[in-house]
Amino acid sequence: ISNDRIAELISEAKTRVIYAAPNVSDKIAAQLKHCGITKDDVMLRIVIDADAEALRLGFGEVDGIKTLADANIDIRKAPGLRIGVLIVDERAWVFSPTPEIIFDQPDDETFNAVEVSKDFAQQILVSIAPDQSIDKDDPIEAAVIPDSKEPEIGRERVTPNEISVIQQE
Repeated sequence: ISNDRIAELISEAKTRVIYAAPNVSDKIAAQLKHCGITKDDVMLRIVIDADAEALRLGFGEVDGIKTLADANIDIRKAPGLRIGVLIVDERAWVFSPTPEIIFDQPDDETFNAVEVSKDFAQQILVSIAPDQSIDKDDPIEAAVIPDSKEPEIGRERVTPNEISVIQQE
């Protein structure tokens, strides 16, 4: 799953986009911004490793963070995050983000993602965005929704000061 494919999937969102990865590329951030501005019914949750080290390793671009911050899109932090999760509506993928300092973006012959089942997606959703559910009317899914609305990862927001520090570093 490449940045182009992630941006394409985000553009098709109708209800939710959950993006958790070491960082965010400018291309993905631009599509998240567009989604946040033009689709009022779509809930966004973005979780990144808000540290310059992730950028130095080739994960994402500082312009991606700035694009989201300038659009007042909530960015959450998960220090050390090195896996990727994308949930768009009722579909979800777990992927290995590409450290672009070493590798090119994946193509059609490179496999770095697994599309997971709706049930697995619901479990991921509970860890990242417990205030959301894929199907709140399903009694089985309702049973996995925790009492707490506190996410396991991405609890704290990335502050403007942290973004400035990342840019400087």
